[in-house]
Amino acid sequence: AAAGDFLYPQDNGDDNDDNAFILIDEFLAQWYPTTDIYYDLLRARSLKESKRRQKDFMDALMSLEQIFTHEQQHHQGNFLLGDKFSLAECISAPWVQRFYVTLPYFRNIDFPQEMESMGLERLSRWMQAVCDRPSVVTSKCPEEEMIAAAKRYYVSYITPGAPGYL
Repeated sequence: AAAGDFLYPQDNGDDNDDNAFILIDEFLAQWYPTTDIYYDLLRARSLKESKRRQKDFMDALMSLEQIFTHEQQHHQGNFLLGDKFSLAECISAPWVQRFYVTLPYFRNIDFPQEMESMGLERLSRWMQAVCDRPSVVTSKCPEEEMIAAAKRYYVSYITPGAPGYL
C-alpha cells in the first residue's frame, strides 16, 4: 500500500521543519479554545447569550486569522504550511465543516458573509481549501447527521430567523 501525505513535518534537522512544528503547535493551541467557544455558541439558551457567544467566536477566529496573516510571508498557498495539508488541517476539518452547516441552521449566521465582514480573508480562504480537499470531501459527515448530533448534544434554543428546528 502506498503511504499518504505526511501530516506533520519530517524532522530533518532543518530550521524550516522546526518552524513548521512550532506553527502547527501555535495553531492548535488557538484552535482548541475556538472549538470550545463554538460549542458555547451552539449551547446558547437565549438571543442575548447567542449574540455574546457569537462575538466570542468571531474574536477567536480573528486570532486564527492573525496566525495566517503573519505566516503568509513564509508560506505561500492555502494551507497553514502553504501547499502542504498538515495535521492542523486534518484535526480542524470536521469542525470547519460543522461551522458552515450548524451556524446558519441554528444561529442564523451567514458564516462566509460574517467572515468577510470581519476581514477574515486569509482564514476564509483556508477554510474553503480545507473543505475542498478531496480527502475531506470524501470523509465528510452528512449534513443531516451534523444537525442531528448538534440537536442531541448541544442545541436547546434556535435563534430567531434561523431555519432550524428542534
